[in-house]
Amino acid sequence: MLQNIRDKSQGWLAWVIVIFISIPFALWGIQSYLGGGGSVTVAEVNGVELDKNTYENAVQQQVYRFQSMMQGKFDITSLLPNLRQETLEQMINEAVLTQTVEAQGFRIGNALLQAQIQTNPQFQDNGRFSTDMYHAKVRSQQMSTPEYESRMRQQMMLNQLREGILSATALTETEQQTLQTLKNQQRLVSYLRIPESVATATAVSDEEIKAYYDANSADYATPEKVSIDYVLLSREKLAETIKEVKDDDLQVRYESQIDTYTTKPEWQARHILINIEDGDEAAALKKAESLIERLNKEEDFAALAEEFSADTGSAKKGGDLGWFEPGQMVKSFEDTVKTLKSGEISSPVKSQFGYHIIKLLDAKPETTKPFAEVKEELLKAHKKEEADSLFYGVSEDMANLAFEQPDSLASIAELQGIAQHSTELFAKNEQGEGILSTESIRKAAFSGQVLQEGRNSEVLVLENGDQLVLRIKDHEISQIQALEQVKAQITKQLKQEKIKQATETVGKEVLTALSSGAQQALLAQHQLNWSAPQWVNADDLALPSAVLKAAFKMGTPAAPNALYQGIALSDTEYAVIALLELKSEADEETTPKLKQDLEQQQRGLGSTEYQMLLSGLRQNADIKIYQQNLK
Repeated sequence: MLQNIRDKSQGWLAWVIVIFISIPFALWGIQSYLGGGGSVTVAEVNGVELDKNTYENAVQQQVYRFQSMMQGKFDITSLLPNLRQETLEQMINEAVLTQTVEAQGFRIGNALLQAQIQTNPQFQDNGRFSTDMYHAKVRSQQMSTPEYESRMRQQMMLNQLREGILSATALTETEQQTLQTLKNQQRLVSYLRIPESVATATAVSDEEIKAYYDANSADYATPEKVSIDYVLLSREKLAETIKEVKDDDLQVRYESQIDTYTTKPEWQARHILINIEDGDEAAALKKAESLIERLNKEEDFAALAEEFSADTGSAKKGGDLGWFEPGQMVKSFEDTVKTLKSGEISSPVKSQFGYHIIKLLDAKPETTKPFAEVKEELLKAHKKEEADSLFYGVSEDMANLAFEQPDSLASIAELQGIAQHSTELFAKNEQGEGILSTESIRKAAFSGQVLQEGRNSEVLVLENGDQLVLRIKDHEISQIQALEQVKAQITKQLKQEKIKQATETVGKEVLTALSSGAQQALLAQHQLNWSAPQWVNADDLALPSAVLKAAFKMGTPAAPNALYQGIALSDTEYAVIALLELKSEADEETTPKLKQDLEQQQRGLGSTEYQMLLSGLRQNADIKIYQQNLK
């Protein structure tokens, strides 16, 4: 099966988009934890260690990802245990899959990796690959280019397996025909809209308002509110406390990362390729030399390339190969290019493809940004690493002090990199700005530990990884608002209910009249008109969505009789639906939309196959989890 998958996966790689390191299976580079390097092991997969440092970093990245996805509503306090377990499971899954694909011979060659990088829009400037942009983007991820390319190669290899399984799964002809029939079904529908205007008695008396208020006064209570004091541990602020950084240390860092700040040389050239036909090397060489003679007589290189070059791709562009870097051309070609001056034409150059005639158009030398130019960047990265190193120690101290001194934040505020803040009053369900946009922060402020017992909260994690401890500053209890404060609100609500009752009553009267044949007088009385019958399909936009949804849930009408049903069209309007007829015709050719639906269903089946494969691989793997090291 895996051989079949490997073969099929090659076609899918043309459209596989390799995302930086931001989806679950790409949160961390496999090379960063397979084979160890960390002092503590959290798990082993077939004897290969997964280290704790990478595990903790992966957990933190998952926290950021989920909080961003939930837009601040992610309750990290309650879900963190599950999140930590899920992260470990993902690391184990990736380790199992990596060992499997490597054993089965899955490989990502340099050419494929290079093509993937060069076609990534993140690394392009005006539609063309930019080496400077590539290095800058990679540096922004705090990685060297070799590290990034290793991670990317790993992810592409896993994508070969995943996409190969998806492509190997197919729907049967019967399944395709059934789906096609359902998608092509149409229904002939008309509907009668009952508008608000049918309601005549909508006045609301003071007695009705008072009675409703008395029965529902609890609904008009002001929310309980609190304000909080909190101490914040921020990596950014912690980095600002790191004052002394020696230039010698930055110089060492610079030299260890010199490749990051070095731009490779580039060349732009044209070429004419002469094939060696039937093994006749002498004839090919003679033809190349004759073309060089013509070029020396100032014939146009582009014209000769277009006429004689066996490289049909570049021949159409006058032999222009565009800009290229070391390693992108065969060795003999590149070695010759390095010796040419701009405008110079080479002697015949032999490669496995034949004989090349090369004209250098332009060249860019290798450049390295000087230390002074990148010193601030190096300093920032150095401080970030120092802050990361300090962060967990300060975080532990903060947690201990929050527990040991539950009645005050004063001692925590004295820790390195800690800042103290306060908020205005806010309600539990009131999404504010800053830290109050995070539901877990608001929930902690109203917890029994903090609000009722008056103690410090536990350490809470923000979306960006910053941590805080909070306690109550002020507390405002809930109070019932006076009738006069909510009278307008109640009046509007009661009026809306009367309108809704009136439209529903008329709608039900119409349904009754339809069964007795007395509908015309009722329609005339309320000035109602049926819509023109329309043939619609299940995703049509011609009808209100509520009408369309209800129409496709109705049964099959028995001609010549229609089926009728009443529905609420909105908070105040009602509608009566008439289903007159239905038809289902399968087209001979599947429509593009249906093809897309079939592909989605196929990929759903492929996902199931993928999970089954993963489950089987895990069952056969020797997996050890060291729970004592996960705490």
